[in-house]
Amino acid sequence: LDDVRAECAAEGADVLVVPTDVTAPGALAALADAAVARFGRIDAWVHTAAVTAYGRFDEVPGRIFDQVVRTDLLAAAEAARVALRHFRSTGSGTLVLTGSVLGHITAPYLSGYVAAKWGLTGLVRTLQQELRDLPDVHVCLVSPGSVDTPIYQRAANHLGLVGRPPPPVATPERVARAVVDCVARPRREVSVGRLNPRP
Repeated sequence: LDDVRAECAAEGADVLVVPTDVTAPGALAALADAAVARFGRIDAWVHTAAVTAYGRFDEVPGRIFDQVVRTDLLAAAEAARVALRHFRSTGSGTLVLTGSVLGHITAPYLSGYVAAKWGLTGLVRTLQQELRDLPDVHVCLVSPGSVDTPIYQRAANHLGLVGRPPPPVATPERVARAVVDCVARPRREVSVGRLNPRP
């Protein structure tokens, strides 16, 4: 976070860093309160937190499966709840949630991640329907395929194999550009990846 703060500050941005456990009760509301206290409002909220676990469904401990769903779906839902409460009060704002190609297709040995991302896709589509009365409030879903991040190596692993992103692999910068583009020009869903299905 200090590296990101320094990089943003070097570009002239006013930066506030608030380390946050997205799964802790009240943590995202406290994050929003800190942002509003410092900047006066929230114009855009981007939620990208995700974890995964490798293993056959019946061999992944329930607490590990639950933590993947808690981080990848329930924390995203809480981020949406907090952000949309603020956007409703101001009448505008853009929420960008990070889905996955695995929110549209399945893959063995990633049951928690796949279940969470399918759930997130459904949540986003429901929110988009519910927000039709607020034309200046947008909910966007950025759905990448494989991205070159440490999530694969840091995953809980109940297969005994080395986790690697399956090709073709996109760069984090490419996904970041899609997120920034959604903030600037909101779209319902953006797919990032050469072989991804188009929404």
